[in-house]
Amino acid sequence: GGTFNAELDELVIGRHGAGSGSGVGTLTVAAGTITAASLTLSDTDVLGSSTNDANTSGTLTLNGGTLTVATVHLAEGLSTLNIAGGTLDVTTALNLDELTAGASNINLSNGVLDLSGVDIVDRAGDETISITGGTLKDVNDFGVTLNNTGGTIQVGADNAVDTMTIDGDF
Repeated sequence: GGTFNAELDELVIGRHGAGSGSGVGTLTVAAGTITAASLTLSDTDVLGSSTNDANTSGTLTLNGGTLTVATVHLAEGLSTLNIAGGTLDVTTALNLDELTAGASNINLSNGVLDLSGVDIVDRAGDETISITGGTLKDVNDFGVTLNNTGGTIQVGADNAVDTMTIDGDF
């Protein structure tokens, strides 16, 4: 292992240009500090129209370190975000699936997913957010079903009084 420090405009994991075929991308981070304007998992239709979006996948596993991103977009194919340690700070938006063929999975087993008061925006695809450990904090509006079997949900920022709206099942 090593340390990965970076300041990025775009971080795209799993990308497919156009037509048939697929794109697969995986990134595992164990230590370091990464800042990006946007994070996109499973980006299809980059150069035109993809004929099978479901064949493209993007997976980010955060085992340690800090990743700060303005916008997270779990896009058209199979998108998986695993937080097993460290902290993911999302400062502007967390958008899930745009297509019914896609599937977005967020798995929080340890570490922190800090949404800085933003919404989790539900789209047309199949979304699953599972918390088995760790802390989900500061969500303004939770628009999907949440499966919490052992994690902590913190309403608002640290040491702040706030509200959270859950539009999905809890």
